[in-house]
Amino acid sequence: MVKASTSAAVAQRTATHASSEGAGSAAPEEATQPEAVRQAVNVVGVVDVVGALSDGTLANSLYLFDNNQVGGSHGHGTISLTTHIGAADLVVWVCMPLECEAFARIENVEIDARYAPYIALDCGVYPETAVVYWVAKILKPLPGPVPYRLVFRLGSHTEPLVAPVASYLMPAQSPKAVPTDPAVQAPNEPEPTAPEGSAK
Repeated sequence: MVKASTSAAVAQRTATHASSEGAGSAAPEEATQPEAVRQAVNVVGVVDVVGALSDGTLANSLYLFDNNQVGGSHGHGTISLTTHIGAADLVVWVCMPLECEAFARIENVEIDARYAPYIALDCGVYPETAVVYWVAKILKPLPGPVPYRLVFRLGSHTEPLVAPVASYLMPAQSPKAVPTDPAVQAPNEPEPTAPEGSAK
């Protein structure tokens, strides 16, 4: 699996951020290489922490969303999200607990190592917060669907919980072709009729 850091490394990043003065962590767009970013797609994992810890699984307690429906993404509000993404785009994952006082964070984004030439994965902490994000830079067009699983740390549970099914990063969809033939008649346009009394 492609892993940017272990839970210990995430905790260390958080502690370092909290203790530093005047040197905040970079936002996802700033934490990547200086090449131009085409767009950033945000993926939010909403977690029912109480339900997940009670059941011991995320099967009925994880709801995924992104902001790229216009680009073809689907599966919003389910446990398996498909996000369409293109070369030079960023994908940013964050976690939001359903209960405002519950603790939840994304511990890892598991992606098979064979996709490393296509995806550069890293994690960080938003400036002036303890909110952990994960970010993937799409280095070149994806070869097809890329499955991944989100791993969550919830409450005081000692073991992380893994999404029971995969979500997917998909190659960006091509824009739909628009008909340009001027000879196409508007639908339901009435046929021209001869005026009354004209010769037949």
